[in-house]
Amino acid sequence: MAVHWLTSLRNIPWTQVLQVAPSLVEGSRKLWGRLANREAGVSTGPGSPGVAESSPTEQTAALEIRLQAMQKELEQIGGEMVSSFDVVKSLSEQHSEMVKAMDVLIARTRVLLWVCAVLAAALAALGVLVLSR
Repeated sequence: MAVHWLTSLRNIPWTQVLQVAPSLVEGSRKLWGRLANREAGVSTGPGSPGVAESSPTEQTAALEIRLQAMQKELEQIGGEMVSSFDVVKSLSEQHSEMVKAMDVLIARTRVLLWVCAVLAAALAALGVLVLSR
């Protein structure tokens, strides 16, 4: 059983995994930081009480400020979406490499099982031959 794990660990392209790991960590940190900043901005964001009581020019200015803030937030969300896509893409590539390695291991295991079965049949035939004499 331990031999299978060692074989599977040898077949994993560790150099590629280690090369991709820092970018995954950095991407997740950036994503986490952006989400934390956005949540902090939402909880302490400027409210709009008293907008109905102000003059039309003040209302227009307040709406423009809110529109600019929403545009910035939309740009941030777009950036987060791109970085999330990059992380998911990287993970899917690693997953496909793992699947390929597992397919090779399964094929090797099947060959080994057939070889063991043939050897067991030959050993049984040899045992019958030795016992019959």
